[in-house]
Order: sequence, then structure tokens, then C-alpha cells
Amino acid sequence: MSGKLGLADNSAESIAIGQEIGRKAFADLARSGQSEEEIRSWLFGFLAGFVEPSARAELECVERGPSTNASPTTAASEVAFTARVLDSQTFMLQGQRELCALALNVEGMELRYQPGDELALLPSNSPETVREILRALRINPQTRIQSKNGLAPIWQVLLERVQLEQVSAATFAVLARFASTRDETDSLAALAAAKESRHRPLLTLLRRFPRIRPPIDDLVASLNPMLPTLVPIASVGGNSPRLEVLARKDSNPSYGSIDANLLARFKPGEWLTFNIRTQGALQSRFEPLNPVLFVCDGMGAAIVRTHVAQRNLDSHRGRNWILGIDCWSSTAPFADDATAWRESGHCRAVDCVPSDPVLFENAFRAVEETLWRWIVDKSVMFLALTELELQQLFLTQLRRLIATRGHLDDTSAKERLLALEAEGRLVYWHHG
Repeated sequence: MSGKLGLADNSAESIAIGQEIGRKAFADLARSGQSEEEIRSWLFGFLAGFVEPSARAELECVERGPSTNASPTTAASEVAFTARVLDSQTFMLQGQRELCALALNVEGMELRYQPGDELALLPSNSPETVREILRALRINPQTRIQSKNGLAPIWQVLLERVQLEQVSAATFAVLARFASTRDETDSLAALAAAKESRHRPLLTLLRRFPRIRPPIDDLVASLNPMLPTLVPIASVGGNSPRLEVLARKDSNPSYGSIDANLLARFKPGEWLTFNIRTQGALQSRFEPLNPVLFVCDGMGAAIVRTHVAQRNLDSHRGRNWILGIDCWSSTAPFADDATAWRESGHCRAVDCVPSDPVLFENAFRAVEETLWRWIVDKSVMFLALTELELQQLFLTQLRRLIATRGHLDDTSAKERLLALEAEGRLVYWHHG
């Protein structure tokens, strides 16, 4: 064991030291005002993290961009980290879209990430809700059940691995199977058929039907898994004590969206659990002397920020130019960075265009000369457009530009775009 941590080589002495540290940790946690049961559960989970695999969840596949090349393989870090929120700021973009810039305290953590990587925020349910469900079912919190990750205590499975606030049709079926009266069966069928059925919390159903107690394994198997929320990292890796990310403040199924439960923890002093998902190094490798043209939307600004900052740290002499769609204005998350880049001379210009299709075309025409120069000068264009509609809108105008300036028809312009991608001069960032 490491002498740096002051641990003894003798196992008995090491255990004694660990017990003393545990007693001090328990005393410190008791001052937080939490119940003894909750403190013991938290400590048990903390220790279990050293000997059991971290709770994992499969990510839903998301639609890729128009690239014909194979998308980069997303690799997930095997290590889950927990960090305290340092700062949280909300920004309103055009179209009434709210973004949240979040900073986490990662001082002392050995995090490895590079421009273009993502953070997977690992969700959890309310400990109070878990406690009430276990009481309703009269189950010992330490009861171990089989899960995808092997045997685990039921409190941990309910806390980290399954959705409790939105039950599935399978959950209604399990409850109905173990109903004892016709009235209970009919009531469950009516609830399952209602439009708002999937929004019903498990605890509400257990309280409404207190006599129904299905086997815990069947009940847990019927619940939907908890899926992590992917958000783009907005800071450069290294020894910085701050890890910054950008999230979308809505519950719609779009990239970077956070639901109400997760949003409640986006406050200074709260704790978030996460791991790193790498997007591959190919996108990060720009030639030091070549200029790069970055195109991004609101969420994509986080990715562009990391690439520009990394190029600056690596002393790349090639200029950067940024075209932002509904971002980089004075009310956007990283407006101060854009100002600093312009003043330092590292960024040639930062232009902002609206996302409205009519207004966008007019704004696009105003910067056509620079975009055409990208083709003539053989520099690289990096597209960090996380919204498919905006990506299609931009590519439509880009194809029109190539057709007009190159005296080509639409089919030939499409082929030219594919050729530029094959040459590595048109690079797409793919999320998820």
C-alpha cells in the first residue's frame, strides 16, 4: 500500500486504521443532520464501490450526422467519480432555449479527457423515496438481488439503477399479477390505459395498493433502467481543479437535456456522479499551422471552446474562425472567451447568425466569402452542430454555395462535400 496515504503493510494494523477513519467519517456525517440509517447506507455504498463494479447503464443510440465515414467509437470510463458543484449559471438563447454552464470541483482526481469528450452524468433517485418504497414493501435495505451487474443490495439498485418516478407498462402487469381482488386488477388496468400512466411514480402505486406485494426481483425487473445524461465537456483536461460542462435545461429527448430531478442538483454545494466518455482523438488533431473554421450551435459551443483552448495551449499558429448559430452572443455561455480570443489575435473572428431559416440564409450570404475561402485555401472546417435541424440548414446553404461558386449542379455539389469529408477537411463531431 502507498506510504503516501499512511497505510500500514500489516493487514491488522491497516484494518484498525481504516476503522478509526470510518468512525471519524461517521461522526462528521452525523453533523449534516441526516438520519443514522441514511449515513450507514451511504457509507456502505461508498465501501461497496471499492469491491463491486460501478452501476452502469446502456446509452440509447442517437442519430448520427450525414457523415459517410464510420462514426468514432465512444468509450466509457470504467471509473465513476463524484464531485461537488462549484458554480451553476443559466443562459437564455434565442428561441427561448435555456442552457446551464456547470463547474465541478475535481481537484485531486485523475481525470483524463480531451477536446470533444463528453461527461455522462449518472442519475440517482431520492434516498427518501427509496426508503419509503422499502418500508412499503417491508424489505430489508441490505437484501441482495440479482442485477445486470451481479448481486447488489436492494437499496443500491433502487437508488442508482432503475427509474422510480416513471413506471413502465411491465410494472403495471407485475402489480396486476399479484393483485388479490378484482377491484385492484380493474383499477390497475384503468391506470395503465390512462395517458399519464408512464408518469406515475412507483411509490404512489404502492401506497394506493398497499396489499399488493410482488416479489422484489419481479418488480425490479419490470422497472426501466436509469440512463445517464450526456453533456459536452467545456474545459481542457490537465491539472485544472475545475471541470466545466454545458447542459440543456429541458426534459425533451434531445442531446444534453436534463430532467427536473437532475436539475435540482445543479446548485453550488450539491454532488454529482459521473464518468468520462471519449469520442476518439481524430477530431482533436489539427495541423498547428493550418487555419480551422469552427461551426457550432449553442451546445456545440462547449466543444468548440475546448478545441480552440487546446490549440492555444499547444501554441498552434493557424488562425481560428468561429461561426456560431444562435450562440457566442453577449448573452451566451462563453462570450468572455470569444472576446479574449479576439483580443489575443488567436481567433480571426467570431460571427453569430440566427437559427431562423429565412434570417439564417441572409446572414450566411454575409459570410460566404470566408466560407468559400475555406475550400480555396484547403483549410479544415469542424462542425459541432448538436441539433440535426441546424446541421441540415447549414449544409443546405453550404451545398448551395459550392454549387454557385463552383458552377456545379446540386448532385455534383453533394459529391464535392463528400470528397471534402474523405479528405479530412470537413470534420463532423458526433455526440453519444
